Amino acid sequence: MRDLLGGRESPRYSTAVFPRIPDERFKALRGVARSHWSGASWTSRGRGYCRSEGPPDDQGKSIPAHAGVPRHNQESAMSSEVSAIRQLIEDWRAAVRASDVPRIVSYYAEDIVAFDAILQLQFKGRDAYQKHWQACTEMCKGPMTFDIAELQIHADPQVAFAHYLCHCGGTGPDGQPHSSWMRVSAGYRKHGDGWKVIHEHFSAPFDMDGKALFDLQP
Repeated sequence: MRDLLGGRESPRYSTAVFPRIPDERFKALRGVARSHWSGASWTSRGRGYCRSEGPPDDQGKSIPAHAGVPRHNQESAMSSEVSAIRQLIEDWRAAVRASDVPRIVSYYAEDIVAFDAILQLQFKGRDAYQKHWQACTEMCKGPMTFDIAELQIHADPQVAFAHYLCHCGGTGPDGQPHSSWMRVSAGYRKHGDGWKVIHEHFSAPFDMDGKALFDLQP
């Protein structure tokens, strides 16, 4: 049988089994194949290549993913976004350790939806979450413990997410220090003034009887 893209006879197949394709049909098939693969972006996968394309445009035609953008430029842009998110997290952590609530919430989008481990099922909006942060800082007097471990960040040009372990706590009403490790995941969206947190989720593991496991270590 003819190689559809090359127009030559393939030695692997016998025309006795696979009948010859008429020239006019062969030309039509080759035209369809060339039209389908033209303009596609290609990425290496091991020793081979795979075709990569984005969503269709208004006319239903596929748009090549990252069309016209060199691969090294894409990687550089992603690295830059990851660095920006990492810096945001570090600045936000410093604000938490200082119990600076206005500064803490300045990193949140106005429409943030947050899930904390205590008090409410969810907090909708920055104002609601600010009140919660205020209550938390008032409960823990003195410097806050707030350390981050195993931080992982994944970013695209407009959205990103991160997950990490957080050792948090402070001095309780009894005058004794209290702290534990929590799990944190967060979503980010780029706004005109930079990255903002659009979702944040703090949680603690529980045993099968419903007891919080605050003594677990990374």
